[in-house]
Amino acid sequence: MKTAVFQLIKPGVISSLQSTGNIKEASKGISTSGAMDPLALKLANWLVGNEEDCYALEMTFAQVRLVCLEDTYISLTGAASRVLIQGVEQGMWRPLKVCRGEVVSIYSLGKNLYTYLAVQSGFEKVEKITKETDLHVSYRPKPIPTNFGIHKPPTYDNIRIPFLFRGNNLSNKAKIIDISRMGYRLEWVEPMPNPTSIWSIPVQPGDVQLPSGQSGIALMPDCQTTGGYPLLGRILDLSMFAQQLPGKEVILEPITMEEAEVWKLERVKEERCWKRLISGKIT
Repeated sequence: MKTAVFQLIKPGVISSLQSTGNIKEASKGISTSGAMDPLALKLANWLVGNEEDCYALEMTFAQVRLVCLEDTYISLTGAASRVLIQGVEQGMWRPLKVCRGEVVSIYSLGKNLYTYLAVQSGFEKVEKITKETDLHVSYRPKPIPTNFGIHKPPTYDNIRIPFLFRGNNLSNKAKIIDISRMGYRLEWVEPMPNPTSIWSIPVQPGDVQLPSGQSGIALMPDCQTTGGYPLLGRILDLSMFAQQLPGKEVILEPITMEEAEVWKLERVKEERCWKRLISGKIT
C-alpha cells in the first residue's frame, strides 16, 4: 500500500528521484539515467535497509525542506550539507528517525553538488517534483538502529580522476565550465589537435568526447546512447567526477586497461565491505 511519507515545502534548485539507472534500456536507444553519484545513492539506501537501486531524492546544491507525514527513517549522503530535524542539527552518513509532523531541512555547504536523501522502503517514482509534492513509499515500517554510521565516508577532494585513455596525446588538465545531467563541458588547459569526426558508435556515462581540440564533453547519466565525436577515453570514478563544481580544474590520470580492471575490482570490494558493515548493524 502506498503511503505519503513526506511533503516538499521547498524543493530547492533541482531535485529529482533517482535510482541506479537501467543499463538494459541502452540497447533500445534509451538513456540509462540514474544518480549522478551512484556510490552515494547506494550508501544512502543501505543505511535505511533498502536495496541499492531504490529511488532516493537527489538534490543539486540542496536548499530543501520537507515535512514528515508518517514516522520513518532516513539517511543523507553525498555532498556535505547541514541537516536539521525540527531545527536540531543532525549528522550525515547515518540512519535518522523522523516523526510525523517534524520538518527536515537540508542546506548544501557549497563544496560539492549532489546530496541524497533515502527513506526506508524507498520512494515511489514521480515524474516531476514541485512545491507541495507528496513523496510516497510502499510503507513497511521496521525499527532501525540509529546509533551507528559510516565513520570514513567517501570524500570528493581528490581532483585526480582515473581515466582509461584511448589516444596518444592527452592534455590531462581540464576545467569544468558547464554542467548538466547529460554532460559536463570541459575546457583543456593545453589545447589538443583538432580531431576528425567518426561514424556514430555506442557511448555510455563516463565517456569523454572530443568535439574540438579546445573542448571536451564528459557524458553523464542522461546522455545519448550513440555519438559521432571522437572518444578520448572513459572516466572511471564517475561519483568523484560528478561532484566537482563548475570552474574546478581536474586532472584525468591516464591508466591502462589492466589498471582499470584492478580499480574496478577494488571499488567492488569497497562497496561490499560497506554493505556488510551496514547490514550487520541493521539486522
